[in-house]
Amino acid sequence: ALKGKKVAVYKGSSANANLLLQLQKAGLSLSDVEPVYLAPGDGYTALTRGDVDAWATWDPYTAIAEKEIGAKSIATADQAANGYNFWVAGNKTVADAGKSAALADFFQRYAAATKWSSDNLDTWSTKYAELTQISVDASRTTWTRSIKEPIKLTDQVIASEQEIADAFTKAKAIPGKVDFKSFVDTRFDKA
Repeated sequence: ALKGKKVAVYKGSSANANLLLQLQKAGLSLSDVEPVYLAPGDGYTALTRGDVDAWATWDPYTAIAEKEIGAKSIATADQAANGYNFWVAGNKTVADAGKSAALADFFQRYAAATKWSSDNLDTWSTKYAELTQISVDASRTTWTRSIKEPIKLTDQVIASEQEIADAFTKAKAIPGKVDFKSFVDTRFDKA
């Protein structure tokens, strides 16, 4: 459905990874579409004006496009990409005992906040809509499908992210092969 079409996407993002993997799954490559690299807000504008045929993005942008202009999803990340979010810290930070302890505390607080958000969807959706100035309907849609509780960095998670790195390498979007596992620190899994 996308062959020969203009597709807005934020370069280097998870949406870019999703696009690469969706194309790969369909037996296509990036050269089979015309990528238009835009920031999310500009992607929305390009889609609404008809400057692009499709837009690879994430919530809340997907939910906003669905609710405001009736956009239809033609593929979701869970069909090809992993949809994981990652937290990144520098080597000096994780090597510092105090900062490392603060990170562990942060992850525990983040896990508690994520659980609270899931358990209080109406309250959180309303507050998030207020904070981000989007509709409550778009906010609720976002958080119904996009609350991600923290998980351990298992071999399966690492392999899945390696697949994404390989897709970027294959598309020549990054130079050379990336060994994702070499960037993983599992010391915070228990937090």
